[in-house]
Amino acid sequence: MLGDGLAEPNFYGDRPIIEGLTRVGIPLEEARNFALSGCTEVVSPGRGNWGAPNGWINLALVVDEALRDFAREGGRGSEAMWNTIERHIDEVAEACRISNIWVDEKCQERDTRYTSSLLMPVCLERYRDINHGGAASHLGHWEAMGLPNAVEMTCAATKLAVEADESLASLFNRLDAGDTKLFRQLRKLPKFGNDYSEVDQVGNRLVTMMSSSLERRKTPFRTALVLGHLAGGENMHIAYGLVMGPTLDGRAKGDTLGDSLAGSQGRTTAGPTAVIQSLCKLGHSRMAAGNVSTLRLNPSDFATPAKKKDVVALIRAFVAMGGS
Repeated sequence: MLGDGLAEPNFYGDRPIIEGLTRVGIPLEEARNFALSGCTEVVSPGRGNWGAPNGWINLALVVDEALRDFAREGGRGSEAMWNTIERHIDEVAEACRISNIWVDEKCQERDTRYTSSLLMPVCLERYRDINHGGAASHLGHWEAMGLPNAVEMTCAATKLAVEADESLASLFNRLDAGDTKLFRQLRKLPKFGNDYSEVDQVGNRLVTMMSSSLERRKTPFRTALVLGHLAGGENMHIAYGLVMGPTLDGRAKGDTLGDSLAGSQGRTTAGPTAVIQSLCKLGHSRMAAGNVSTLRLNPSDFATPAKKKDVVALIRAFVAMGGS
């Protein structure tokens, strides 16, 4: 089916999803019985409709704003820069928590989710609908977008400002002015999805930071908030890119963001094995709300039985190395 050019079937690795769910307090047996809903949202059939996303996080914009704040403050040093990024991430996570509380309170006032509750045995056993504590577990799902862009911005700021003579403020001035020399320089820097360890480690640090900030928050209704990273099935990567200015990953104003975890379009030039190496350096258990990595292969990769076996090996390697 894949060799004929279809986008289905998809492939999933259970281990990191189960690890992520148990880390936020879901009992092991319940975590093992997860299912996938909608795009790839993780749900607990009959016990907890953890559900479709409660909202989306433009991680590329969060990091862009953090770096611009750091530049305005005249900040210096790598760890000081990371502290600013963490502060912005924490503010967003708190906004997610407040949003969950507000929406849940409105739903409890107006909606029993009667039909959904009837289809969930645990609600019948507890004599309570989903919105009033009937589910065995209830998490807040927050789906990120634009991690590859955020990674490359952070790496560029480190390489061209923190580790070089130019100030970050000067770098942003040139970026916003459309300096073509700077754009060429930015586009030549190492990109996520090409198996550059220093780049991939930045990706893992951002994922861990965003996930940790969400997971340590809960609401009266939800035991934890969890992170995912979906592929922009609603074209979020296009919509979010349209409202953003130029960024330090070499994007021009209005350009699209990366459409999945697997690097920005056109920037993964080292082949599919390198993409998988980069992906599996991310902590996939930190994205237990569901995540998507879109791997692009050519028809020639399916041309012979031997080549098809190579694709099978690639998929199995991804799962074995911790991909979800």
